[in-house]
Amino acid sequence: MSTTTDNELFGSDAERALGKLMTRLTDVRNGFEKLVSEAQEDFEPVAREFLDLHAKHVDQLRTTLREHGFDISESGSFMSQVNEAVVAARAYFDDIDQDVMAQVRNGEQKVLNAFDDAVNKVESSDLTARLQEMRNELRDCVERTRHMG
Repeated sequence: MSTTTDNELFGSDAERALGKLMTRLTDVRNGFEKLVSEAQEDFEPVAREFLDLHAKHVDQLRTTLREHGFDISESGSFMSQVNEAVVAARAYFDDIDQDVMAQVRNGEQKVLNAFDDAVNKVESSDLTARLQEMRNELRDCVERTRHMG
């Protein structure tokens, strides 16, 4: 993530935390795109719910950060490709169904941690509130599916 203006609302720690959050969200969204395409019919709605939520959060965060003067790169990291390869390999050897939920929850915890880090480092109360709202939506989605897998 690179700045297009000098923005006094964010220190370098906040910028790094927001960049990491955007990368995590992008990586996870990309992984869920593959997961949805490989999911068994009964699991596809759950995978789609996570995909839709992450896509929404990427869009919301991108828009919010642009409003604050940031130019956002959404390419994700090498982990996007790793996530897709893991899903493809699993689909080759096994079904993509509720059994993947433990791995999903593990990955989602990393996203929740990235939200926490950004919330703790951003000084803008407006942005903090938006981040907390997104985090709560993700937490609620994880909790709704905790009984699976």
